[in-house]
Amino acid sequence: MADTIGGCEGCDTPIFEDTPHFTYGDDVTVCAECAPTLSSILADYRQALSLRNPDYESFGCSSLEEFKHKAEACERDLKENGDRKLLTSYGEAKS
Repeated sequence: MADTIGGCEGCDTPIFEDTPHFTYGDDVTVCAECAPTLSSILADYRQALSLRNPDYESFGCSSLEEFKHKAEACERDLKENGDRKLLTSYGEAKS
């Protein structure tokens, strides 16, 4: 059995290394059921960008420029590939 990497912040379900999950930029991890969709992440980016001083560090970015770049990439991804849950396991993105 794979090692547990923690519990879901949304529902307390144990999360194992080999199970799909999502980790936010501020190291909050959620299970596949609680994972966000690409459109909800884009909405979070847009909301933050509407603020005078966006908290880009909570998105795992080290600069406002990096934050804007990630928001633009998210928007392109949504247009090109459609909406979906954002999941990872073994540290690799799943579409």
